[in-house]
Amino acid sequence: MRFIPVIVILGLVGAFVIFKVLTRNKRYKRTSTEVADLLEAFLLPTGDPWAFDTLTSFPLEDEELEKIRIRCANLDSEFPPEIKGHFCGEKGLEVIRGYISQLRAAAKTGASK
Repeated sequence: MRFIPVIVILGLVGAFVIFKVLTRNKRYKRTSTEVADLLEAFLLPTGDPWAFDTLTSFPLEDEELEKIRIRCANLDSEFPPEIKGHFCGEKGLEVIRGYISQLRAAAKTGASK
């Protein structure tokens, strides 16, 4: 009976490795609007609690959106949280708000991909 947890752990590790191998070079297609929506959902108290992870965990096809994704993923290092339990400091949240405005403007002018 003590071997069951080991088997479960090995199974989970194996599944994770297979997932990583299958997705290692995959880049996801997202539009400016989709990225803005994910960032906005992160900021809203009623938004999707996994929106930020959804955005920051997977590389994007579009180079400009990929730069935004990478910067957002590292805002906690650039602007450490001032309040325990928060992802980043207020200046980091301002960066996210700026990206939302920039991405919404790009979508309105047709620059959205």
